[in-house]
Amino acid sequence: MSLTIHAINTGWIGSFQNRLTNCRMDGVKVMTPSLCWLVTGGEKNVLVDTGMCDTERANKWHHAGSKQEPGEAIHEQLPKFGLKPADIDLIIFTHLHWDHVQNLPQFPDAELVCHEKEWQFAMAPIPSYWHSYEHPIIGAVPPFQGREFRLLKGDAEQQILPGISAFFTPGHSPGSMSVAVETADGPYVIAGDAVMTYDNLRGDPAKRQKFLPIGRYTDIFQVFDSLDRIMERAGGVMEHVLPGHDGTIVGGKWPR
Repeated sequence: MSLTIHAINTGWIGSFQNRLTNCRMDGVKVMTPSLCWLVTGGEKNVLVDTGMCDTERANKWHHAGSKQEPGEAIHEQLPKFGLKPADIDLIIFTHLHWDHVQNLPQFPDAELVCHEKEWQFAMAPIPSYWHSYEHPIIGAVPPFQGREFRLLKGDAEQQILPGISAFFTPGHSPGSMSVAVETADGPYVIAGDAVMTYDNLRGDPAKRQKFLPIGRYTDIFQVFDSLDRIMERAGGVMEHVLPGHDGTIVGGKWPR
């Protein structure tokens, strides 16, 4: 069995550089891709995350300046891979923030997987995360409302399907997971927002910083622990880590 990973960009989020890399270039605006991932070649067709929403919703509830072009929603892009939404058997969520969970009504029969701690926090987030999870208290309806999930527990790596496993990498959110995919070129790690861009992993050698952590987190200590764990699972090869918002890998395919 030879698994292949495809990076699918579902739109562009208006954000700030210091959300991607902590304490770097405060106030500098950037446009960052909202990536999700299609894994093919295995027993089932698998998505990791489902990306962002349409322009109107993104600007109303989330980040001003965000944009999703016609045809960029995840279900609209599947035909490029010879698939339709009904062909997706399983969706693994790295976490349940708004830009990773949209268009779930397009996949009514897919099995959904996330970590138990993420589900619990999404159901009752603290006020500063109401918008991140589109909590009903702000007037939104989260895409995952009314859906059943298979909830993973603990921090040990767990096989989801042959060649695909998930492991606990909290910090960006209380229940973030990363997904390891075994390919002909070795393991790749879909890191969600535990790694937003490769700058997080390059660090700053001049300042003796192994990593530059992400700028949006619930626990900075967990952020550093998760970065270590992700790099270890990727065999120490930075290029085998797939960040959640890095523009250099839009449209990429692995193994290359």
